[in-house]
Amino acid sequence: MLLNEVAGAAGTFWVEVVNATAQALDASGWAVSSPSGGGYAFPPGTVIQPGGLAAVWQADLGIDPWIGDKVFLYPPDRAEVADGVEVAAQPRARAGGGDPRWLYPDTATPGQPNAVVLEDAVVINEVMYHHGPVPQADGSVQSSGEEWIELYNRGDAPVDLSGWQVVDATEFTVPAGTVLPPGGYVVLARGPVALAAAHPGIAVAGNLDGKLPNEGGRILLLDACGNPADSVRWHDGGRWPALADGGRSSLELKDPRADNSAPEAWAASDESAAAAWQQYSFTGVAAASAVGPDGRWHEFVTGLLDDGVVLLDDVSVVEDPGGAALERIQDGTFETGTAAGWRLLGNHRHSAVVADPDDPGNRVLRLVATGMTEHMHNHAETTLAGGAQIQDGKTYRISFRARWVAGSNQLNTRLYFNRLARTTLLPVPLPNGTPGRPNSAAVGNLGPTYAGFEHVPAVPAAQAPVPVSVVASDPDGVASVVVRYRADGGPWQSAPMADEAGGRFTGLLPGQAAGTVVQLYVEGTDGLGAATAFPAGGAASRALYQVDDGLAGDGVLHDLRIVMLGEDSDWLFAPANLMSNDYLGATVVLDEREVFHDVGVRLKGSERGRPMPKRVGFAVRFRRDQAFRGVFRSVMVDRSEGVNYGQREILIDQVMNRAGSVHSKYDDLVRVNSPRDEYTGAAMLQIARFEDIFLDAQFVDGSDGTLFEYELIYYPTTTDTGTPEGYKLPQPDLVVGTPIRDLGPDKEAYRYSFILKGSRWRDDYGRLMEFAAAFGKTGAEFDATVANFIDVDEWLRAFAFATVSGAVDNYASGAQHNAFLYVRPVDQRVLYFPHDLDFYQGNPNTALIASPDLAKLVASPSNMRKYYGHLNDITAAAYNPAYLAPWCAHLGALLPGQDFASHCAWMAGRSAWVTDGATNSVNKAVPKVAFEIGTNGGADLTVPEAALTLSGTGWVDVDTIRRSGESLPIDALWDGLTAWHADVALACGPNAIVLEAVDLHGRVVGTDAIVVTSTAAGCS
Repeated sequence: MLLNEVAGAAGTFWVEVVNATAQALDASGWAVSSPSGGGYAFPPGTVIQPGGLAAVWQADLGIDPWIGDKVFLYPPDRAEVADGVEVAAQPRARAGGGDPRWLYPDTATPGQPNAVVLEDAVVINEVMYHHGPVPQADGSVQSSGEEWIELYNRGDAPVDLSGWQVVDATEFTVPAGTVLPPGGYVVLARGPVALAAAHPGIAVAGNLDGKLPNEGGRILLLDACGNPADSVRWHDGGRWPALADGGRSSLELKDPRADNSAPEAWAASDESAAAAWQQYSFTGVAAASAVGPDGRWHEFVTGLLDDGVVLLDDVSVVEDPGGAALERIQDGTFETGTAAGWRLLGNHRHSAVVADPDDPGNRVLRLVATGMTEHMHNHAETTLAGGAQIQDGKTYRISFRARWVAGSNQLNTRLYFNRLARTTLLPVPLPNGTPGRPNSAAVGNLGPTYAGFEHVPAVPAAQAPVPVSVVASDPDGVASVVVRYRADGGPWQSAPMADEAGGRFTGLLPGQAAGTVVQLYVEGTDGLGAATAFPAGGAASRALYQVDDGLAGDGVLHDLRIVMLGEDSDWLFAPANLMSNDYLGATVVLDEREVFHDVGVRLKGSERGRPMPKRVGFAVRFRRDQAFRGVFRSVMVDRSEGVNYGQREILIDQVMNRAGSVHSKYDDLVRVNSPRDEYTGAAMLQIARFEDIFLDAQFVDGSDGTLFEYELIYYPTTTDTGTPEGYKLPQPDLVVGTPIRDLGPDKEAYRYSFILKGSRWRDDYGRLMEFAAAFGKTGAEFDATVANFIDVDEWLRAFAFATVSGAVDNYASGAQHNAFLYVRPVDQRVLYFPHDLDFYQGNPNTALIASPDLAKLVASPSNMRKYYGHLNDITAAAYNPAYLAPWCAHLGALLPGQDFASHCAWMAGRSAWVTDGATNSVNKAVPKVAFEIGTNGGADLTVPEAALTLSGTGWVDVDTIRRSGESLPIDALWDGLTAWHADVALACGPNAIVLEAVDLHGRVVGTDAIVVTSTAAGCS
């Protein structure tokens, strides 16, 4: 028994009940009621036939509801609510035909079949939700506010859109009189005037109320009755076109007849047709790089600053262009048809020589980037011809032709290491998308779309058959579906899939031996012969499963199984590819149950970590439409603690969490089942790292800030062939670092020591450069300016955490790397986030002020006092044996192969060193004093003034001083490590002044009082 239709709040009220079963039901005692009053129970003997309807009218109900009131249906025993509905202004009815949704009927039909007619001719056909950066006249770029939704009438009759609404991600009501003809378009825009000017002749309405979310959202189109006419829920990547997320492309529906809830029904608009070749040339004198190993290699290097595609041709490096004019590039025209002499590395490895789209007889380099270029192994490079060497003081002319295709237009070029570096912004055509016009990605017949692809179980037993299923749909019907599969490295085979019910096709794959990796995809054909695959990449995709190999854990830790094809694993671990940041296709299985197909996997770590089996870790990038734990788009699998295997670093994470820190990360423990057995075992899962989700959670508009990784420059010294034209090997290597200082006015000098980690489209080094210039100063000049560029207290606390940890090889220990620098949006001050606190040597008694930059900061007595206050707070709150002992016991039980008892003993020793052991320990450098008012020896006094400077003492546990009963602190200044003074206003007569000393967490740690009587002029 269900509620099936209900009247609107206006007029005579009634409720309709339906027997939704296939047999007659005794309705005796079933009741309808409302919390607002009234009710009705069916009398004894009431029988409702299968599919039968029973309408109950207001005279019997006694219910006179308002809009928003609820009506409930109860079984005779009233033990539970069987059904319920909210009353609206107009009648509501279930859609029928197995669709349980409550909709709005064209006509109310109490006691008769519901008259709900859904409009399906109008579809959401194109969406511009995140346009991307727009070049400005001064050469900078700004984010674009352009956003719009295109509706298309795929039917044969005009549709009156008057009163139709767009809701959810944005809101808009279509104006009266808007009629969409067959095959017609209307565009709903945030800026309708600007859009109409950019695309003359199109039908535009607006303004949309609310910004379309860049990270994905839902657009729900409602007809004039309020019923859903169409709906699209999109994501900013994964199975959805990534170029529509800030890549200047729109989301285009390929086939307006297709199921537009399927990501594969959509494509990014093709913006390349309007782009044109441009010639670039610049001349300069080679000079030593600000940082870097100039003389090791002699090469031309190029790459994109983010994901993207450009075409390159006629690349030239001419030495002494005004004289000898010596060409130093080996193959800059690419007319051999191959990239002879070029090495296409890492996340630029998908680049290739292709035919020029404007001149098919000409060959060009299609430079493809799947990530940011950097200084090690992720770019395109070519050794200068004939053994030529780049010489400082000589003039070079660098020239090339280039054409933007998609994504990033930021083409970086340089001579090794970082000489004559330049980032060229290739012109991008405007406007973008195809609003009000046929889509650039349109096809006549897309073929089947898919949902619900799965194999059960996620990790099959050895030799057990594996059921595979998928829901396939197509407006022309699905003629057939097969599943293609192969055991790793074997030939492709096929198995038929049968339509079981409702478009769900199932097939059965034969069992395989334990540990076997199986690759699979489905292929469907519609009634007109169009074929598609899922995953869409077909044989190039990486939907995989691994037959149970017996290596899963015992359930104590989460299991993270990384499944890769042997060919991909071999490439990943080949010495010349170890430093690649290109993500290879894989499948991840969480806890042997939850399957993530077509994720990306690469190695993580430095040139010194990735080649060492005990330090190998993995970066995993999940699809945007299937995030890890529903939220996170990437995680890091960290197996190392410094130069050894282990997960000790999670202890300092717990210290930060407990003591309180804006840079505290969210990590977990897992048992990773890796593509190679030697890397299988416990690992730390780094989940919430210094990325957008973390920043938005910690700071106002956090992801709008700019984040940099402060790093050393590691560089290889050998190649796989032993010649300069070989592929460089990560080991052996050498390393160069730089202190934070002024490296000059060109941001290219900062690019590889301060690696831009977010908002790469802005490529904004401006504030970092100002900060670095100020931070490079010393003495009084440093003290006078540094607070304008950093949050001093945050830096001191960050230094304190890193110092207390006792870890070496990080910024706080004096190294010139392993730190993140974040430009906070609200005030443009730079924050310091400690990073990689996992390398511990044997001695817990290392310096408490090891960083030269920390030494400069604490040269100020007030900063020194704050720093000791943070050391004291951290050791008292968390970095002490009492707090750490339960954690060590817990982690020791989870990770029985690791000696957490020794870790705890080491940390206890370190805690004692920080608090009492070192000559400059907290208690030795700042002997404890009571919080006291010292003026007049603390005794009451009389003064002839209306104000008095109070002074006193307080230990480093005092953060602020306030008057009792007040929440805001007084303006107290510290004259040293323990002495303070503050100006206090006085009223005439006695002033009872009670001061409270408050610590970093708002707790009162001391009080003192004094009575000061004022006899100032004017006091009677």
